[in-house]
Amino acid sequence: MRDNIQSLNSRELDPDEKREYDDLLLRLALSADILRDRREAAEKSHRDAQEKAAFMALVAPLQSRLAELIQTADRLMEHPEGIPSQYAPTADQLRSEVSRAKDLLQGRDPSSDPIAQKLKDLTKSAEETIPRLSERASLWDQFCDLRNRIQANLDRVFGELPQNDNNVLLPVVEGRQLFDQLMVRNFPLRLLKSNHLQPLDSTITEMRNDMRNLSDLADQLHPLTQVEQEIRFLSVDVESAEDNYNSVLDRLNVEINDEEELERTLNILSNELQQYREDVERGEPISHDRLSYRRLLDDMIAHLDNQRAIVERSENARRFIRSDTRQRLDDLIAEARALLDAFGGAAESSDEDEEPGPSTVNGEEPRFIDKTTAARLLAELYPDQDPREVVAERVGELGQIYDTDSEFDSLDTSTDSRMSPLPEDATEADLQVRRQRSRWRRVLRTALPLQVREHSLRYASSEHLNMKESYRRWDTVGEVLVGGWISFFYTGSCCDVETLR
Repeated sequence: MRDNIQSLNSRELDPDEKREYDDLLLRLALSADILRDRREAAEKSHRDAQEKAAFMALVAPLQSRLAELIQTADRLMEHPEGIPSQYAPTADQLRSEVSRAKDLLQGRDPSSDPIAQKLKDLTKSAEETIPRLSERASLWDQFCDLRNRIQANLDRVFGELPQNDNNVLLPVVEGRQLFDQLMVRNFPLRLLKSNHLQPLDSTITEMRNDMRNLSDLADQLHPLTQVEQEIRFLSVDVESAEDNYNSVLDRLNVEINDEEELERTLNILSNELQQYREDVERGEPISHDRLSYRRLLDDMIAHLDNQRAIVERSENARRFIRSDTRQRLDDLIAEARALLDAFGGAAESSDEDEEPGPSTVNGEEPRFIDKTTAARLLAELYPDQDPREVVAERVGELGQIYDTDSEFDSLDTSTDSRMSPLPEDATEADLQVRRQRSRWRRVLRTALPLQVREHSLRYASSEHLNMKESYRRWDTVGEVLVGGWISFFYTGSCCDVETLR
């Protein structure tokens, strides 16, 4: 319209028409500007609407995803039943979504855009959650590494500890060689196992340290119940492994020591028999020694019989070390009996198993009451008490004169069986009195003299003395020692302590 009006010749118009013409052109120009502005505004509004719709299409799922991941992370970290293996994957997903959110917010002013502001707030919350989640993921990884190492060590301990299920026992020499190869650092014992294996004591120590560290990690992963359960199960397994470890060490140590102690005892008795043999080869002992020799050989045979019974009983209980002493015991018993025959047979005894009074020392009168009388007095003094209990109560350390309780019990049985028959009208009280006397005689006749003879041989070896001379010296000390114990048990005091020293 404006173009058509402008095409008219305005020179042909009168002044009034000219003014109207110019006014119309002006109004048309203003209208055109208004239309242009409105069109541009409409186009801009349309573009903004399209952009907002596109932004919303991107932001809405991202906001939902961020909110869901943040909620999941909080639940994983705070709920007792959380799944710790999801810490790291959830943290990685949060990092990815935060990166996308920052790209969408690039160039936008959240203060003027509520949608952008909400996305910014979610992004900030996610960024605060990621470090906490990553830290717990790292703690969980450390926990798993320690747990797996402890489990591997448990498998090693249970797999390498010798259980000897096939019941193949080692001779004591081989047992000692293997026993001495690996010194256990934390225990006064050693471990029996193959040469190429490392000591298990370091594995046990490592497991203890790892369990402490594992407990610390479990505290930092609180309140997860999964780690608490795993700690509880592992603690039971580690304690079982350590108990099994110590049990094997203790058992192995006991069996080796028992076998070596038995061999030492047999060596002492063998040396003593050798000395007796030399006496026989040089001619019969002088008359006042014959009874002493016979009595000592009687005691030695009883002691060897008892040792043989102990060996037979222990064979079924052995787990690692084989006893190779049975044949040697039989040989020593046969040799002792042959020597006893050479000295004129077993020493005579009465129905009460009486023995002669104590032998004189260098022609002097005996200094103590004889042991049979002492046994009778002690049996009356302690009618209902086991002599071992009296020994433990009155002396304490005298119990070491016995090798084992089983040895004492076997001596008890063997000696009781050798008692003279009771009259047919004997009462149970009579039987108890005789048994109690027999028990005390064994303490005073057998255990102490055998202990004295062991000292005799050790003393001779250390002082390079003639074995028989050593025996004579210690026989004198032994008579004083036995008499001193009799006096001690009966009166409560030993009158010859200084003499003994």
